Amino acid sequence: MKDGATKSFEQSYNCQAAVDPHCQVIAASRVNQEANNGYFSKENVTYLVQKQIDGYVAAGRIKHGDKPLPAPQGRISKDASLKERIGRKLRTIKGRAIYAKHKAISGPVFRQIKKM
Repeated sequence: MKDGATKSFEQSYNCQAAVDPHCQVIAASRVNQEANNGYFSKENVTYLVQKQIDGYVAAGRIKHGDKPLPAPQGRISKDASLKERIGRKLRTIKGRAIYAKHKAISGPVFRQIKKM
């Protein structure tokens, strides 16, 4: 994979895990050699819709220290893109509260592994 800071190539791996929030166990995992570009993609969001999963997927990044955009008001435009729709969903009060839980769900599992 290409190192973001030095632009040199390194032998690296990217790991993801799905965690059960109630039992605090890893329910699924994946390792690959592709750079981590986040989880938002048309394919990922379409899959969630098809499976009737109410997903909260980051559609972009906010730089550290920048203020997040304000919570949206009113109805979303009918011609809004998929990325605009999911980004707007995450800016709502409910969306922010749900997305913030990911730190409390996955964090303890990996802290437990490190202490074993």
